Amino acid sequence: MRDTRLLIGLLAFGLLGVGSTPPPAAPVRTVIDMYFGTAVRDPYRWMENLGDPATQAWMKTQNQYARAVLASLPGRAAYLKEIIATGAVPTRVGTVQVAGSRVFFRRLAPGDETIKLVIYDPRTRASRVIFDPNETNGANVNANLNMYTPDSRGARVALSVASGGSEDATVRVVDVATGHALPDQLDRARFAIPAWLPDNSGFFYTRLPKLATGTLTARDENAKTFLHILGTGQKTDKLLFGRGVTPGVIPEDIPVTFTSPTSHYAITLNVNGTANFGEFYAERISDLRAGHLRWRLLGDAVIDTTMGDPGTFGFITTTLHADDLYALRLDAQQRTELVRISLAGTRTLHQAQVLIPASTAVIDNIAAASDALYVRTSSAGVSRIIRLPYTDLRPKAIALPVDGSVDTFLSTDPLKPGVLFGIDSWTRERAYYFYDPASNTITAANLKPKPTIDTSEFTSEESVAISADGTRVPLSIVHMRGIALDGSHPTQLYGYGAYGVSVTPTFDPTELPWLRRGGILATAHVRGGGEFGEPWHLAGKGANRQRSVDDFIACAHYLIAKGYTSATKLGAVGVSAGGTLIGNAFVQHPELFAAVLDEVGVSDLLRSEQGPSDPLQLPEIGSVDTPDGFKNVFAGSPYEHVADGTPYPAVLLTTGINDPRVPPWMVAKMAARLQAATSSTRPILLRVDYNGGHMGETISQFDEETADEESFLLWQFGDPAFQP
Repeated sequence: MRDTRLLIGLLAFGLLGVGSTPPPAAPVRTVIDMYFGTAVRDPYRWMENLGDPATQAWMKTQNQYARAVLASLPGRAAYLKEIIATGAVPTRVGTVQVAGSRVFFRRLAPGDETIKLVIYDPRTRASRVIFDPNETNGANVNANLNMYTPDSRGARVALSVASGGSEDATVRVVDVATGHALPDQLDRARFAIPAWLPDNSGFFYTRLPKLATGTLTARDENAKTFLHILGTGQKTDKLLFGRGVTPGVIPEDIPVTFTSPTSHYAITLNVNGTANFGEFYAERISDLRAGHLRWRLLGDAVIDTTMGDPGTFGFITTTLHADDLYALRLDAQQRTELVRISLAGTRTLHQAQVLIPASTAVIDNIAAASDALYVRTSSAGVSRIIRLPYTDLRPKAIALPVDGSVDTFLSTDPLKPGVLFGIDSWTRERAYYFYDPASNTITAANLKPKPTIDTSEFTSEESVAISADGTRVPLSIVHMRGIALDGSHPTQLYGYGAYGVSVTPTFDPTELPWLRRGGILATAHVRGGGEFGEPWHLAGKGANRQRSVDDFIACAHYLIAKGYTSATKLGAVGVSAGGTLIGNAFVQHPELFAAVLDEVGVSDLLRSEQGPSDPLQLPEIGSVDTPDGFKNVFAGSPYEHVADGTPYPAVLLTTGINDPRVPPWMVAKMAARLQAATSSTRPILLRVDYNGGHMGETISQFDEETADEESFLLWQFGDPAFQP
């Protein structure tokens, strides 16, 4: 049904100085491709050239119009103030690492615009900032700390910093005692996670080649591992692993090397793009320093690429203790099991000793301390920590202080006993605890002030929706206590469903304004994710991609049938690969949603091999170079299935012009196609951040975008405070 209030609203915008009509549609220059006898029409192929003045002008006009429309919504300004006030209350801490007598973590304190690196002394309970990326970058107010690694003494820390959301990182080294940066600066280090030598004189890191100006599709290919010695120039760094020096390595492979201060060996994990598995190689560090590259192939094992991003390999699910390698392997049913091999021997990972066999719980991370291996397991978002002593290898579960989601980073020092971990839930701020094996006790780590937000008025429910094929799909629902199930509540239904990534319980204070208005936050744990391990991932991947869409639709029907919301107040929300999921959902069922938030969404899968990072996505998305590959990719591509004359819901699409993962032209093409196809009067808006990328926004950027998106939803849901 056409929304007459929207039509009146658009006319009213003329009085507000916004303009009474949308910006002009993109000019059509149709391209027709033939794939194995199938004709595919692409009217907006020309937009893939971001250097085309017509593309630039169209995107700028669309962005100006979208921002003017959103800024003119009556309730938006007050809503932004509420988000800022609520989001500025808690101190947020993450990516905790222990080294020497210090605890390192990334922190966002009230008033901060970007994340800073902090050290904390447990003895004195004193903390201080040792790295502020924006102070280092001077006038650039949008620099982001990507990854960091302290040396084994906690005396120095190597970290990677990128600007403007580009993720084109530079590795720097900071002296912890003084906070001063050393002269060492290593460029083209997007995938770098420095791994220190046991004597802390230098580190291994991953580096991309220098490309000719204007080269795009090969930008993230041919990554190589180098050894950098502190105080030397980057030109003298030793090339140790990669295409050209290691047999069998292909351009899409990304090598990541890791070490332990307790081991004589370095391990290089070679991963094909965003695959969930990688080849493991081992070599003695002394031989590598001498230039002897005799890497021994150990075989394949499971890794965690974390949100499908090779740039966050800090979550490698393998570790070293002395000269033993601990890793995760899949059994015959594709379930994870924990295994061990001695690097001094000749066994491969295929012949490894099984320490914890596979079960219904997913083993998804391990970390080595001096006393034991600490293992995180999970099932449908609820986590456990298991201690596995090196002495008897008998696993024992640690009694956690609360039920919830344990942070992916299990923080251990290979030279000291115990583990530091964080845990949170949908309605509880993350808190950190230290487990002491000597006393078998857990104590608060005091890394940040005690929670200051009262969340007792909110509750969460874990429900189950039944998908089209009868599969039980977990559905998490967060709302105020005591709400009436009368279908009246504005609802955001979020889904991801890719790369085997689990969407785990997380508390976000900026969503409190939404909840306090009676809004609902729902998460569909669809197939394609990792909530039940690799079998759940494979069940929604490739030829099975439609199953994840069916799961999402089933969750939408559940929310409506149970009275949480109605189709006139339901919004679909997807980010990045989640854009494929929700894109297919609203294209197939436009009647089910009033509005859609498509954030940096992957929408045109047929062109997914054309972007700077997209060749790395082939293990997940697939290739169109074979008949079956084309069939699967085409079937799961939302852009190709947008149909003319369809009354689509309102859609707000967002992108960052520096996005290195989902090219901005892909989002722009989807916006142009929807604008041309829809027969409804609901708006299709394109919002572009010209100082942003795929992630790593400043707090102000994040707050502004959240206010725009949720004001857009409330406008489309008919909230009186947001009607023009």
